[in-house]
Amino acid sequence: MTRRQKQLGIPDLEPKLVISRKLVGGVTDTEMVEKVLPSSKYGELTSKTVENVRSWRRGHYPTKAEGMTFWDRLAYELDCPDAVTGAMLVDAKIGRFIGYLPEDRQSLAREILDDLHALDNKPDTPLELPEASRPIRTVALGDSNLIWLRHRGPVETVATGMRVGRIDQKHYYLDPDSAYAWSRLVNADAYPTYDHCRTGLQTLFESEDWKRSLDKSKPVTAAMLAGGGAPTKDLLLLRSMLAQPYIQVPVYYYLNDISLYMLTDSAVFIRESLRTVGGLEKVSVGLIFGDVLEMSGLREFFHEHGSVIFAITGGTIGNFSESAFFHSLDRVADDGDLLIVSADTIDGLPQHDAEDMLIKKYDNPDLRNFIRPVVKAVLSEANTQEHIDTALNRIKVRVRTGSYMKASDVPNSRSVIVTLNVNKREVVLVTSTRYHAPDLKAYAAEFGWQPVCQLPSPRNPHYQQFLFCRNKAETTGTRSGR
Repeated sequence: MTRRQKQLGIPDLEPKLVISRKLVGGVTDTEMVEKVLPSSKYGELTSKTVENVRSWRRGHYPTKAEGMTFWDRLAYELDCPDAVTGAMLVDAKIGRFIGYLPEDRQSLAREILDDLHALDNKPDTPLELPEASRPIRTVALGDSNLIWLRHRGPVETVATGMRVGRIDQKHYYLDPDSAYAWSRLVNADAYPTYDHCRTGLQTLFESEDWKRSLDKSKPVTAAMLAGGGAPTKDLLLLRSMLAQPYIQVPVYYYLNDISLYMLTDSAVFIRESLRTVGGLEKVSVGLIFGDVLEMSGLREFFHEHGSVIFAITGGTIGNFSESAFFHSLDRVADDGDLLIVSADTIDGLPQHDAEDMLIKKYDNPDLRNFIRPVVKAVLSEANTQEHIDTALNRIKVRVRTGSYMKASDVPNSRSVIVTLNVNKREVVLVTSTRYHAPDLKAYAAEFGWQPVCQLPSPRNPHYQQFLFCRNKAETTGTRSGR
């Protein structure tokens, strides 16, 4: 590698990282680095390597030994022949990089690369909106034990959203490219939520409160609500359940999401991971293609094998009406069920600091790229000739009280509001809410969910995992009811 080539950075870095993440079983760069260089063994080198990955993306080249250690270990984790070194992986173009992999992984790597090229070469056309009702769809997932269900409510159109001044956020997950766009977003420097949530869940699953709660309710069923696109979190929950002494039968695991594409992406990831590490025969995974705000009719289905662990992670609860969510959950939950809620909190944060932090998280190129297809549809509906990039550069990010535009139903919450002025009218594109922990717990208790524990993420003390147990007899509020 010449000095000039080093100045140009690592050849084909992004496809190398995408392929490597999938082959080692990681969704984010941080997860991939942890699998290649476990922090329990490599200490500070692990966190330094995460920073190095960001530096490599900016065009830098791994000139120091600590940077090359990652690539040497990556060659080992990818099962490359002994003669293949980290330097060879770094310097190779993507075709040669794939050629260094063992034969059984080369075909999968090429499939991943083909998908990546297809997404990158997709024309920038308006979003094709889905119909409110479609025929039942099935998905072929090879020799897995996955099943398929359908239960879905209508999706508000972009035209309707523009009339009321607020776009239905489901649209961001209905585009065929949504799974890949989501993967890009969770790997962005400005959006560390995925790793905050994953490490927080690990802390929860290692806690005594969690183990006691499982031992008391003895659930063998779990339902990840609006959980497509977060398969490493699914694996954490599955492994925790499989490790419990009372588990003598298969674990029944359901993913409920409005996005067909993120569901199937997660399902394939879970299947391949369980096949690799063992446990595939102990898990029955079901996909529920539907809206978590419209779950009526699924109570008996979920409870066929007893108590259930419901989970809504990644701060997703802050993306829609908490009242609608808890009323929907009330229609399928029974006493003794458990509920995991992952949410960003603002306890102890000065209001100005909290607002600055949130604005930086949402006012960045990665978020604009994620919302691009929907903004394109908004411009098309408005019959404006404005270029999509010009419009994206005009979006405004503000922080308001949760009651603004009915972004939140929880008292004292604060919501990020992302807006775009279209034809002299403000249209809300995204809302995302942050909470004071006591208010969120009190709100959940009004629906019969009694708090068990609250634990922070090791990587962000304000990112909290809340564990609840349903007990209607202790409900003091008047919101619950079927």
